[in-house]
Amino acid sequence: DVHFAGMRLGEDLVRHICAADCMVFPSRTDTLGLVLMEAMACGLPVVLSANTGHLDLIAEDRCYSLTMQSPVPPPNPGVGNSGWGASEPEELVARLEEIYTATEEARTRGAAAAEFMKTLSWSNQVGKLLDILAEVT
Repeated sequence: DVHFAGMRLGEDLVRHICAADCMVFPSRTDTLGLVLMEAMACGLPVVLSANTGHLDLIAEDRCYSLTMQSPVPPPNPGVGNSGWGASEPEELVARLEEIYTATEEARTRGAAAAEFMKTLSWSNQVGKLLDILAEVT
């Protein structure tokens, strides 16, 4: 079954995420990756497009990536679109079939995603930012 949860906040969103078997993020515009990262932190298997910011989260052992990315035109003339792509529906279906037929592997990847997300805590990331700023100034 496919379920669209609509607009959800906080604890209500977490209930929807935890009730899912997997979550799919085939677009480069998925809420700046926040819902994606929340799904990963909950240990869900995720399918995501291999473009733009999603590339920072992709690893074969913790997610299912959509690597077949077709070029897309820029939204306006003069606007760059480097790294943008459109996912291929056939590849998405194949990733969902992988999750459905290899449930233990999907659980393993979800658990690895949750562990990875622990490394992206605010304290870890702010510390890295402060280190970079100290080098620049």
